[in-house]
Amino acid sequence: MNATLHPSPQAIPLLQRLPLYLLIACLPFTDFVQNGLAAPVMGDIGASPEEYSGVATLYAVVAIAMLSKHRWLVERLGWLAHAGVANAGGAGVNAGRSALLP
Repeated sequence: MNATLHPSPQAIPLLQRLPLYLLIACLPFTDFVQNGLAAPVMGDIGASPEEYSGVATLYAVVAIAMLSKHRWLVERLGWLAHAGVANAGGAGVNAGRSALLP
């Protein structure tokens, strides 16, 4: 039984591996940008570093959960109903933001 589950990285052409390499290179950059923008955002909303980290972590957890369940939701609701729910949620968030602004 000499079957292998995955081909070696050298067996995959460079053009197929390049998007993965670019994604890996972009992840530290996005972390750098998020850390650089944290101070102005915390100053604008008056949040402590702990509060900002908690909200950023919660956002990341919800985003990962929604990305992992996106196909499941579309299959259960149908794409049209899913788009309607997503747009209604976005409208609710924007309405809440505008109510908080002076």
